[in-house]
Amino acid sequence: TNVTGTCLTSDQLIVHVNPLPVVDAGANFNMCLNESPITLTATPLGGTWTGVGTVIGSNTFDPSLAGTGNFILTYSYTDPTTNCSNSDTREVIVHAIPIVDAGLDLNLCNQAIPTTLTATPIGGTWSGIGTSNSPAEFTPNGPGTYPLTYTFTDVNSCTNQDEINAIVIDAVTADAGLDSTICIDAVDIQLTG
Repeated sequence: TNVTGTCLTSDQLIVHVNPLPVVDAGANFNMCLNESPITLTATPLGGTWTGVGTVIGSNTFDPSLAGTGNFILTYSYTDPTTNCSNSDTREVIVHAIPIVDAGLDLNLCNQAIPTTLTATPIGGTWSGIGTSNSPAEFTPNGPGTYPLTYTFTDVNSCTNQDEINAIVIDAVTADAGLDSTICIDAVDIQLTG
């Protein structure tokens, strides 16, 4: 058969364009390096987190895994109905903890004489039996070993502490011997005690 002329056919195709899911990873936040891991939340539920410091297979961020610095965390979600995916990010800043030094242990006699406490950086607080903070002092009140803790919080609200021991012993009773009387022109005498 011979066909002459133009053959025209047509068909229709309907394309449904699904919107991307609306994903919200939440607000940026700050943490200190020594804080406990936190649970990350985002919407909608059922997505996954990725980024430095995230624990694989969970919604957890651990600052000790990340270290100090600025980190971008990504929350990715796929709509199970449309199979469309979207993601959102949030930034976390992990701050270093302050370096705190309470100094050396104290060796003191059991006398109610205050001893000044010094530590760095200045501006922290002392705690423990026998301590005060205005001024920073320790006053012995009986023999024993007293743990004294110095706690400091920096401008990023990161806290660290250091501890020393105040070792208090009973004072030895002084004994200069028996009283004696001598003449003013006496030769040197031997004192014992």
